[in-house]
Amino acid sequence: MTESTSNYDFTTMLEEAQLKLDRQFSSMKTLREHGQLIFGSSSIIVSLFTLLKIIYTQIKPEFIVVYIFLITLMALLYCLLMYFSIKATLPYPLEHAIEPTWKTYAEAFKDEEVRTILERRVYAYLTAIGHNEETIIKQYEISKKLNWCMTFLIISIIVIASVIPFIQVI
Repeated sequence: MTESTSNYDFTTMLEEAQLKLDRQFSSMKTLREHGQLIFGSSSIIVSLFTLLKIIYTQIKPEFIVVYIFLITLMALLYCLLMYFSIKATLPYPLEHAIEPTWKTYAEAFKDEEVRTILERRVYAYLTAIGHNEETIIKQYEISKKLNWCMTFLIISIIVIASVIPFIQVI
């Protein structure tokens, strides 16, 4: 049996681990881009506030509490949207499999057999993947909160746009 086929098991595991780590980095990039997209589109919401002329609308006295509640809700949702957008776009450190330093390479790979090197590389990749999972899950949860904030904010804008004609002083 040749050297390459005797280590096929670890070579396969290493390739799979490398692919998984690449997917983790792609996922994190996608989640950050999602946050940036929402952050960029939030300027449209500010325009909607202005378009509705919410501040300058004259409201019937009996609807003032409802109006203030809706405006406060919209402002709170917008603040949450901004908070989660900024949090989603922050760079979160993902762990790499092997620290690229001479010391690390020398300690892990110098004068070692191919199988031992493959074992160490697979272990390093699996460790990094495990550490990155928690970070990616946190980022995903932030992304879900961002989606809910955006959805509720848009719904509240639609509601107030629908309600304003009925509560305005004519």
